[in-house]
Formats: sequence, C-alpha cells, structure tokens
Amino acid sequence: MTETARVVSTEGEHAWVETQRKTTCGSCAVQKGCGTGVLAKVLGNRASRIRVINTIGARNGDLVTLGLEDGALVRSSFAVYAMPLIFLLLGGVAGGLLNDTLSWQSKEGATAVCGVLGLLAGLAWMRRYSQAVAQDARHQPRLIGFADEPEATSHKIAVGDIARDYRRKI
Repeated sequence: MTETARVVSTEGEHAWVETQRKTTCGSCAVQKGCGTGVLAKVLGNRASRIRVINTIGARNGDLVTLGLEDGALVRSSFAVYAMPLIFLLLGGVAGGLLNDTLSWQSKEGATAVCGVLGLLAGLAWMRRYSQAVAQDARHQPRLIGFADEPEATSHKIAVGDIARDYRRKI
C-alpha cells in the first residue's frame, strides 16, 4: 500500500510528511446517497501530517512515496473494528449465562451490563495493542522512494531544485 507525500521536516531517522486526503466519491454512482461522500464533503481535502521512517534520506520539500505493509493494515483494522465488537458480544453472552447460573431478576439487564463491561475490556485491549504496535517497525509507514514531480509547464525551475535532483542521482 503506497501514497505520495511531501516531506515537511526531518528528525534523525524519521521524517514528517504531509499527504492530501483523497476519496473516490467523484467516480462513484451513489455520490448523493452515501454517508462517506457526505463526510468527505464536510471534512474536505485537508492535509494530514504523519511521522514516518526515513529509509531513503529524504530532505525537506522532497516529494516521496510512503508504504505500509498490507498485513499490518489488515491486522490493525481488525484490532480497531472487530475486537471491541467481539468483546461486547462475549460480554453479553457471559452476562446471559451468568444470569442463568445466579438467577437474577432481569436477564436483559445482566446481559446489557456485561456487554458494556465487555466493550470496555475490548477498548482497553485495543489501547494496549496500539501501544505495542506503535513500537513495531512493521506497523510504521516508511519512505520507500522518491516520487516524480508532476509536470507543470508554467513554472520556473529553481537552482535549489536542480542541486537537490543532482544530489539524488549521485
């Protein structure tokens, strides 16, 4: 999985890059009736800044390509979306079974309370998971190459741009 970004600053082996949010809503047939399209219009195309591992020695102003392992994205998506739901359902089932064992008056109440406790446990698990993968280099985006500058016919090339391009070729 790759994305193009511009380097805005560097800090040792890391770089801060800025990317533009993109949606495919313009090419979708259901543009007007989709919640994602409405959300994209509200949020707009603001730039996002993220910290990445600078494996290519990029400098401020460079247009770069960043990458993230597909497996890391799938695992993280599963952890964020599915695990709290699984904990919620397991908590609800445990509340129902606990109610049958203890013969409480309100089975629905026990199920709801244990479901919420399960959801909270799932959120706590997700927080610990996110702290663990924050230190794992496999889950960090990294710079994988320099991107080509878009062709523009009406701009002048600065001497600094020529020098930077020359340094890249060396």
